Amino acid sequence: MSRLFRHYLLSLLPVAILTTATCSIGGCGKSEMNSERPPVSIDELESDGHVGHKHAETYPEAVAELEEMNTAIAAAFASNDVDAAHDPLHEVGHVLDELPTLAKKQELSDDAVAAIGAAVEKLFEAFGKVDAKFHDGEGATYDEVKADVDASMDVLRQHLPKPSQGEASAPK
Repeated sequence: MSRLFRHYLLSLLPVAILTTATCSIGGCGKSEMNSERPPVSIDELESDGHVGHKHAETYPEAVAELEEMNTAIAAAFASNDVDAAHDPLHEVGHVLDELPTLAKKQELSDDAVAAIGAAVEKLFEAFGKVDAKFHDGEGATYDEVKADVDASMDVLRQHLPKPSQGEASAPK
C-alpha cells in the first residue's frame, strides 16, 4: 500500500511538468479564459499548489515538519473534522520521501539510515491506509494506525542530533 500511496503522490508532478511543457511548446489553443493567463512556472509546479510552503532542508527540520503534520492529522480526526486532515494527510508523503535522503546528508550510520527507512515505510503504509479510508472507505482510521505511527515517529526522533551543552532539548 505504501508504494501505491507514494506512487500516487509522486506521479502527479511529472504529468504536470510534461503537460506544461507540451502546452508551452505546442500551445493549448487560445480561449477567452486562458488567453491572458501567464504560463505556469516551475516554482509553482514544484510548490504543488501550496503557496509559501518551504520543504525541509535538514533531517531535524523534516522530522519537526512531520511532527506538526501528524499532530494536525490526529487533532482533526479526534475532533471529527476530517476535512482539516485532508491537506496534511497528502503533504505527509512529500516529507516522508525526503527523510531517508536527509538522514544520509546528516551523516548518520548505515544502521540508522536503514532504521529510518523502515520507519518511513511504516509511516507510508499507515498514512496510506488512513488516506484510503478518507477517500473510498476502505483502509483504516487514524486510531487504528496510531500505534504504528507513534512507534515510527519514536524511531525518527531517536536519530535526531543530540542538543549541545547549553541548548534546550526539543519537546516531544
